[in-house]
Amino acid sequence: MQRSENRRRRFDDVLRLHAEGPPILQIAHRTGLTCNTVRSYLRAGTFVPYRRAPGSSQLDRHRGFAEAR
Repeated sequence: MQRSENRRRRFDDVLRLHAEGPPILQIAHRTGLTCNTVRSYLRAGTFVPYRRAPGSSQLDRHRGFAEAR
């Protein structure tokens, strides 16, 4: 949960700084983020928590055997 809180704090900092009016490059320098990250945060407008894409498990290929038992 720590990473999500840090990401949320950085997102809020970017929006707050943007409201003050400095350019994206200056916001990036102040926050330590890349310009592309600052742009993506500003485009999003609202905080979107990171969701890991569902993927396959290493056990999937053995699922049939396990379910048969």
